[in-house]
Amino acid sequence: MENTGASVNRARRQRLIVAGIGFCTLILLAIATAGFFYYQQPARLRIAVGPPGSNDEQLVTGIAHRLNANGASVRLAVVTVETPAEVAKAFERGDADAAVLRSDFPAPQAARSVALFHRNVVLLATPSGSKIKSIPDLAGKTIGVVGRPGINDGILEAILRQYAIPASAVRTLTLRSTEIGQAVQGKQVDIVLAVGPLNGRAVTETVAALTGNRRRPTFLEIPDATAIAARLPGFETSEIIAGMFGGNPPQPAATITTLGFRHHLVVRQDLRDGIVGEFVRLIFDMRPSLMLDFPAADRIEALDTEKGGKIPGHPGAIAYYDGSERTFFDIYGDQIYFAIIALSIVGSTIGWVIRLALPAKRKSSLRQFELLMALSRMAPHATTIEHLNDLDLQAEAIYANALQQTESGSVDEAQLMVFSLAVENLRQATALRRTNLSALAGVPR
Repeated sequence: MENTGASVNRARRQRLIVAGIGFCTLILLAIATAGFFYYQQPARLRIAVGPPGSNDEQLVTGIAHRLNANGASVRLAVVTVETPAEVAKAFERGDADAAVLRSDFPAPQAARSVALFHRNVVLLATPSGSKIKSIPDLAGKTIGVVGRPGINDGILEAILRQYAIPASAVRTLTLRSTEIGQAVQGKQVDIVLAVGPLNGRAVTETVAALTGNRRRPTFLEIPDATAIAARLPGFETSEIIAGMFGGNPPQPAATITTLGFRHHLVVRQDLRDGIVGEFVRLIFDMRPSLMLDFPAADRIEALDTEKGGKIPGHPGAIAYYDGSERTFFDIYGDQIYFAIIALSIVGSTIGWVIRLALPAKRKSSLRQFELLMALSRMAPHATTIEHLNDLDLQAEAIYANALQQTESGSVDEAQLMVFSLAVENLRQATALRRTNLSALAGVPR
């Protein structure tokens, strides 16, 4: 009786050990699965843009809507602010993870460029018959500045400073594009300054307002644009090519040198490379269809990956443009592989404990369990999806056989639980390897 009692206690202890190891294995599987799916969750970014109603704000809203509606791996929440300066401040405060920034405004230290949103030119145009022929002639004149109050004052100040014209020597009047014609006809302004893309609303509407009834505007050149850009790195030299605005004869009659600057799409420097690369890929993938609703999408350009720009490029964006971006499995493949091996070792340990617990008549079930462990070790090395499918089918057959053996008593409930854990271990291994193979092949999972 004592021997019988000792055997019962020993078997009970062994089953407790099996259950404990099984529980630990289940926890490990849960942690691995949770970690994997955490990194597969969509990244949610807040993007600052302004002013409200501008082409930039409308385009960013359109991008956000498509990303969110399509269930993309990167989603956007639009943070609309009133001025370019407030966009930079919102980004600097941490209220936004991304932003559309003007290069002629101070860039936050944490900003890293991922794409060129659009280029801008400075247009200086006088009405027909004006006596203003060059920049020095601006002294004593009234300049109509198209746009919201204060937004483009820095551009005018940079031009006046280059030509030694005191700010007090000119008067400015802020105009909406719809007010240009009336202001010119009423002689409220002597010249109009407009800023934006060459084919953008501010520039084209300014030209249209100054043209008609045999009236043709004169476009002022900024011959020292290169010098201004060298002194103020946020600017660049730009050109308005001959005939850009059409007409008969075409306007302008000759190519004009002027000042320009850029709008950058930026993200925070600490944003993960993988997220940034995916964000850029999504934007350029959707750009052709986006242009149907938002023609301004055509102005989005790839980042200049050469070093030395005012806003440095983000490594994730540079990797995308260079074709060297790393996938999830490039980064975490080794950890996943060793996790699978570790789970296999745990499974082998369970098998050793089962060997101690089983009487001779149950050895055949142990061999089936060891086969499951062998299948798990094969999974990380499988080279085809078909091989992985075959491993899963073999595991299902072994588990079905174990279920049948519970009726004859060859497999009890504790051992069946271990079989279940082993099958789950194999499924996790084949699922991870299947995803890895799909990623390497560049096909959807």
